[in-house]
Parts: sequence; structure tokens; C-alpha cells
Amino acid sequence: MPADFDEWAALGNDQWSFEKVLPSHRKLEHDADFGGDLHGKGGPIWIERPERKCCNFENGDGEHPERNWAARSQAGRSNSLSMN
Repeated sequence: MPADFDEWAALGNDQWSFEKVLPSHRKLEHDADFGGDLHGKGGPIWIERPERKCCNFENGDGEHPERNWAARSQAGRSNSLSMN
């Protein structure tokens, strides 16, 4: 999560901040579910979140919001990531 990287940078390795490692992570992944500035397309590691419903954390309309692990806010539910 972003805060973990920023904490490592604060401990003395400024090259491990979230902003510094994000470009490398984006180059490595092909995120089938999310786009935008926090997720990569075309990388060698395919990332996909399986469709799964559970009985907790509904967002009010009967749907279960996916957790975007790269986002600064970590609200929502989480599925395990599938990397093929």
C-alpha cells in the first residue's frame, strides 16, 4: 500500500517512496480491471480480480465495491489478486 512505501522512504531510503516506485510497478503490470495513473497496461504480469460476491460491506445499492490497492484510500472490500 502507498503508506508502506512512504514509511520506508521516511526511514531513510528516499528511493522507496510510493511516487518513486509507482512507475516501475506500472511497467510490470497489465491490470485487467483498473486503469488510470495508478495501474499499468501492457506489462508482463497480468492482474485480474475475480468476480465474487460476499455478504458484508455493501455500498448501499447491493453491490460490493472493489478495493483499489494502489489508491491512497483503502475503503471497500478486498479480493485476492490473481496473477497469471
